[in-house]
Amino acid sequence: MTLLERCFPDRMTSWRPLIQEAIPSYGHKLSEEPELLAQVRKDTMETLELDG
Repeated sequence: MTLLERCFPDRMTSWRPLIQEAIPSYGHKLSEEPELLAQVRKDTMETLELDG
């Protein structure tokens, strides 16, 4: 993501909603948002069909 931000700074504003749809944690610090971290982990486990 850093590469995209560096290479396309003028497009990031318009791309941000699409990126956040694909990567809900984009722009957030999961270490500071335990609820979001739990949701991301849950979604990942379901997507990968993992038991945890």
